[in-house]
Amino acid sequence: MPEAGAAGLDGWLIVPRIPARPPLVLISDGAHFGSQLREFGPGVLLPEALWFVRRGWAVAIVDRRGAGLSGGEDSDSKLPKMLCSEATFEWLQETDADDLRAALKFLAAQPDIDATRTVAAGYFFAGAAAMWLAAGPDVPTGLKAVINFDGGWATVPDWLLKGKVHAIPDAIVPSFAKLGASTKTPMLWIYSKHGSEFDMKSAGAAFDAFTSAGGVAQMHVVPHDPQGKQYLFRENVSEWAPLVEQFLASLNLPSQEIMPPAPPIDPKTLPKAMSQDTKDAFIRYLELGLCKAFAYSEEDQTWGYASGMLTLKMAKDKALDNCHGHFCKVIASKE
Repeated sequence: MPEAGAAGLDGWLIVPRIPARPPLVLISDGAHFGSQLREFGPGVLLPEALWFVRRGWAVAIVDRRGAGLSGGEDSDSKLPKMLCSEATFEWLQETDADDLRAALKFLAAQPDIDATRTVAAGYFFAGAAAMWLAAGPDVPTGLKAVINFDGGWATVPDWLLKGKVHAIPDAIVPSFAKLGASTKTPMLWIYSKHGSEFDMKSAGAAFDAFTSAGGVAQMHVVPHDPQGKQYLFRENVSEWAPLVEQFLASLNLPSQEIMPPAPPIDPKTLPKAMSQDTKDAFIRYLELGLCKAFAYSEEDQTWGYASGMLTLKMAKDKALDNCHGHFCKVIASKE
């Protein structure tokens, strides 16, 4: 992608060993912004990627411009200096969708992938980008569906933004009417009742505007509580998996597991000194993507973990920062 400079767009491609060419899921991360973008790599989305792989999908995890090792600048850093408006939001989504479009063009040329059956999915900013990939005259011919997890824009109070351009969610609802009028790609919208950056009132208004304009979508609100397991997409596969299975099956796309997951961890095998809360956190950590680390203080019974970081050192440092104990040590890590 020329706009991404010499580095291009970085990512991982995971292809299942099955006889036929697998269809494609294209996913990207939208949970981070600002300086955080350079801290996380494709491994942050490994758990959900493997969920699709076990059902016979090839999965491409792509870092958009300015994220991870991808070149260029992220769209937010180039945000036009305009007032809170739907035009700002639309510019952001169209710019992010350009990255997905470039990645899909490259992937469609790979001989071991069937890109004529493609699903685009993403969380938060990336969820909105996946929706905009399906809009307008340049919709990829193989795009069969979009899965939007908490897609929208942050509802951060203006006083926290220190002058940075920001759009109030209700101001961007008309953008979803334009989106609905410009796409017929089936979509699944999944929002979390608690913890979503895009509040439920605004999400509901966006859905109504989208479908009233002709967009084809179904919306589900799950009771996700961000305490403990923060991100709906990354750490809570069990909450959205049944909805995604039903959606894929309704489109005659692969939905049933053909490869079993790794066996669950037996809590009895963990150190006896660990509290139950720490054991629960460690089991969650083991299910997360690479690069990752877990820090623990037996004296304070505190813990902290990090996953999907760009390097193992960054993961260890972040885990120690999240531990909040006086005697924290990294007790597990994986590159």
